[in-house]
Amino acid sequence: MDLYSTHLDGLNKIINFIGKPKNSVEFGTGNYSTEFLIKNSESLMSIEMQSEQWFNDVVNKFKHNENWSYFCSIGPISFLDLIYPEFIDFTFVDGHGESRPECINFMMDKKCPIIVAHDTETSSYGWDRVNKNNGYNRFDFKNHSNWTTLWTNNNELFKHLNNE
Repeated sequence: MDLYSTHLDGLNKIINFIGKPKNSVEFGTGNYSTEFLIKNSESLMSIEMQSEQWFNDVVNKFKHNENWSYFCSIGPISFLDLIYPEFIDFTFVDGHGESRPECINFMMDKKCPIIVAHDTETSSYGWDRVNKNNGYNRFDFKNHSNWTTLWTNNNELFKHLNNE
């Protein structure tokens, strides 16, 4: 398993427990995450935040999927200008390095019950900026050198992961 796919173990555990989300949002497109979320979501909105060339490569690879909408919104806070589904039940954050905590907080404000972020083992992304004491529990998947972290207000999922 390479460093770009270490989040798949955690994503599989979550999806296997909750089932297929209706509306998923992905901050930062990727070969592994985008493909996984297209296959495991009824509807996926992906936002590329760092590279127009990467965006074009990913779009060319996955554009045939009817359940996928994609946006190129370069910059750390440009994601705020987009229109989102009224209810989002799953979010994956692996986008612009300067705004990952802000993406998480944005989705917490939208009451998204499941928010997952990649590369949470290092403080360089500013994880201390994630809102705390807001009804969300944190669970870290530490089985790889690149951690994946879940923030959820789904108590059943949180208990399930803690009891594995």
